[in-house]
Amino acid sequence: MSLGSEEGDKLKPSLAKMFSVIHKSVSEYSRMLAELRRHNYVTPTNYLELVSGYKKLLFDKKNELGGAADKLRNGLSKIDDTRQKVEKMSIELEDAKTKVAQFQKQCDEYLVIIVQQKREADEQQKSVAQKGERIAEEETKCQHMADLAQHDLDEALPTLQEAIAVRNSLCFDLFSLSE
Repeated sequence: MSLGSEEGDKLKPSLAKMFSVIHKSVSEYSRMLAELRRHNYVTPTNYLELVSGYKKLLFDKKNELGGAADKLRNGLSKIDDTRQKVEKMSIELEDAKTKVAQFQKQCDEYLVIIVQQKREADEQQKSVAQKGERIAEEETKCQHMADLAQHDLDEALPTLQEAIAVRNSLCFDLFSLSE
């Protein structure tokens, strides 16, 4: 029987002795004859079944423990990989936090500038609106004055044309007299 390791090879003599003791103790402590009046025979076949059962149990447990050990190694490997990734992400996070803080500071500065420019623009808009109102009032006054002047001109124009006609006729008369 192979136990698969140096330590297992050291255990072989102890295991053989243990199987022998178990085999003998079963026949010595069997109460079948006394209680049930039946004979209980412990044969070499029983001994071989005990050894083969142990080998099968040992093989199954080795496979079970080997699978569990593989899962544990894989799990530890994944945990180590994850730890490294987390460390890397933590460094990236710190860098990102620094950048975010800088951008936040810039945004705050820009916000102050924008608010100030908005106030100035609002003041200019109010000023322009007031000037626009004054200009509209002055335009209304100027239009009224232009209308009055046009009306006066319309009244004075026929008189002027009449005066020109009179002057022309006088000049013509004077010119004709002087000849």
